[in-house]
Parts: sequence; structure tokens; C-alpha cells
Amino acid sequence: MELRIITLPFDDNLEGFDDEVVTKFCINKKVHSIHAEFFTNNNKKYWSIAIQYETVLHDKERTVEFTEPQKLLYQKLREWRRKSAEKEGYPVYLICRNIHLEEIVRNTPKSLEELKQIKGFGKSKLQKFGKDILHIVKLFYENTKEEQQPKQQQQQKQQ
Repeated sequence: MELRIITLPFDDNLEGFDDEVVTKFCINKKVHSIHAEFFTNNNKKYWSIAIQYETVLHDKERTVEFTEPQKLLYQKLREWRRKSAEKEGYPVYLICRNIHLEEIVRNTPKSLEELKQIKGFGKSKLQKFGKDILHIVKLFYENTKEEQQPKQQQQQKQQ
């Protein structure tokens, strides 16, 4: 069993503590215990969190089973993530990890509230990237339906 200590400073912009770091860390871990302590230092507020865990699944060990359209959507989301990371000057994993993109593909969220249910999407990430992600998913499935309709109509005519 391993131990990780994460200290979260109070974020004035969020008016709270951004727990996204903890969420990202725990995503592929089996958490055995969490112990949190609140403290102040020089009038600044912090939470210090000790997490006892074991890694269950490394990213490279996961196997993803997607249909062909889902694979294409996944690639579109990865492409968007890469471009967004370049634009923002971030590493891609700060925008979304692969596991988050996989959950988007599996769940096809249609609203910010649905996207918020995916682990790793906190308030700040939703505000910054949520609309872009939903737009990509919506356009992808609208275009897929349009492509499928002519094929279905041709099949009906042949019958």
C-alpha cells in the first residue's frame, strides 16, 4: 500500500478548494483510507489530505472496446484536446486525461450537468472546456445521423 499527501490551497476565484487534483489522482486507484486536516498558514487556508491507496489499473493496461463511430469520436476529442492544450500552453492531461475522453464517448453527455457527472470535470474545467466538448459530441452525432439516413433510404428502396 502506498501513501500520497496532497495539500489544497483555498482558491479565491472558486470560493472554495479545487479538489480536481485529488479526483485525478484517485481515478485509477483503490483508495483504502483518506485522512484530511484543515490548517491555516500566514492567514491562508489549506486542506492537507493523506490518501492510502494501491494502483489498480495503469493507463497503458486498460483496453478500450469502442465501435467504429466511437473510435472516430474519441480521435476527434483527442485532436480537440491537443489543439486546446497548445492554445492554452498546458500539457494535454491537464485538459482531459484519456480516461475522461473515454467516458465522454461512452456516456455522450448532452448538457453541462451530464458532463459534470463524469469524474474529473469540476467547476473550472466545465466552465473552460465544457461547451466545446458538448459541441463536438453534438456535431459528431448530428453528422453521423445525416450520413446514415441516405444509406437507410437506399436500403429501403432496394427492398
